[in-house]
Amino acid sequence: MLNINVWDLLWTFVNFFVLYCLLNKFLFQPLTSFMEARQAKIDAGLTAERKAQETLVADKTLLDKERARCSKEAKQILDKARAECDERQALLLDQARDESHRARRQMRDDAQALGRKELESLRSSLGRLAALLADTLLQRK
Repeated sequence: MLNINVWDLLWTFVNFFVLYCLLNKFLFQPLTSFMEARQAKIDAGLTAERKAQETLVADKTLLDKERARCSKEAKQILDKARAECDERQALLLDQARDESHRARRQMRDDAQALGRKELESLRSSLGRLAALLADTLLQRK
């Protein structure tokens, strides 16, 4: 039959309890606190990563809005510059046309004045030439 010694059984329980207390104090509690600290760091890192991701999305949205605003502003500036350029070009073209018409009129007036002057000169010369021709014809007769 089976003999069980009570004192051996009692010492086994006491040894087991002492071993359990020592392991709990020097192994399980430090290991548990280490794992909890590690998990807290991991959770903090994940939270920081989520916040960084949210900030990134918000910044990207803000950047897209700013880029769209700048693009719109640049388009407006270009449109305004083109309109001013077209107005300036039209103004310069009108001024060039006016100057051309003025120069043409001046040249026409100068040509007409020169023509009148030459005509007057020819008329005065014609009278002298007619008198000279008449004298020459009278002398020959």
